[in-house]
Parts: sequence; structure tokens; C-alpha cells
Amino acid sequence: MFNKFLYSLSFFLVLCLKIHSQSSISPIVGVDFTALINKNQRGNFNVQDNVFELNSFLWGVSVEHIITPKYSLALTSFYTKKDVEANSIFAIPTVGFKYNVIQNNLSLKYNFKNNQNIGLGGNLNLLRNFEHVYANNNIGNAEFIDRLSHFGFTALYEIEYKNVCLNFYYYQGVTSFDKTVFNFYPIMAFGLYTGYKFKYPNK
Repeated sequence: MFNKFLYSLSFFLVLCLKIHSQSSISPIVGVDFTALINKNQRGNFNVQDNVFELNSFLWGVSVEHIITPKYSLALTSFYTKKDVEANSIFAIPTVGFKYNVIQNNLSLKYNFKNNQNIGLGGNLNLLRNFEHVYANNNIGNAEFIDRLSHFGFTALYEIEYKNVCLNFYYYQGVTSFDKTVFNFYPIMAFGLYTGYKFKYPNK
């Protein structure tokens, strides 16, 4: 039964691609605003930033494939770096930590009006290269943790004009950080980015 479903889905996708097929790739730049909220004081870090004050520049790429005149699939990946102000209980006083984010999103987009799209999709985000920030502004490797991954969902709204796109997004994580050093609710974020769509074939 499941195999029949897969065959039917594959046939439908191939048929859609033959009816209306166009791909695009877009270099993107923008700004991301992230919220890290402590659950309680059990963790080693107590974040001092207010909600959504963790703003940072982002850059990346988005690849999109139109499967029908109304629907398309978009895979978007971008990189950003977070600098978090946080009190700690470590023996050597620290004033925060830094980490890199690689955000990966796969969304189904719907063209509801002219060049306006809405979308919804899932995320697998990678948090890498954690570093302590000490009271004397020195940076040190965070031996307590190396990398984390978290899952979530993204809703987006896109405006496109002459291949230039502007995207607004909201991200809601579903993975909590219940670890010795981190005790945060799932990450939330919103932001915007813009890019230029290089389309093939150019219709």
C-alpha cells in the first residue's frame, strides 16, 4: 500500500514537472532576530538579552522549483552568528557566549496573488562553534558543548518584483535545550531577507 502511494506521488510530481517546470537560485542577505528564553535558573547561563534582541546579519542561498503555476518547493539555507549576553556560574567569570547558526528550511510555497507567496515548511538548524566570552572580553572555546541541532517550523511571506524577492519569516522551534549548561525553551526567531532569482529556463 505504501509503495503504491509512493509510485502515485512520484508520477504526480513528474507530471507536474512536465506541465510547468522552472527553477531558480537566489543569493540572499538579511537580518535575523532570535529569542533565547530561560526556563528557570538550573542552567549555567542566564540570558540577559530581552526577547528577540539577538539580532544578526545573515547570508545564504535559496533554491526554488515551481511544480505548478500555484505551487513551488523552496530549499533555503543561511548562515548567521549570535552573540549572547548571559551571566554564568563558572569559576572564571563569563559575560556570555557566541555560536554560529546554519539554518536549513524546506517549504511548500503557494502563489495566492500576482507575485505574492505564502509558505510553510520544516527546519533542521545546526548550532556550531560555541565560545565563552569572559569578563575581560577574551574569547575561549566552550569545552562544555561543541554542537547542537534543533528542529522547528517556518512560516513565510514573499513579495517578488522583476526577479527581486523580499521574504519575511517566523520560526518556531520544537526542540528544548534541557542540558547541564543550557536550559532554554525552544528557539523562536523572525527576520527578513532579500535576493535576486536567477531563473532557468528564463520565462
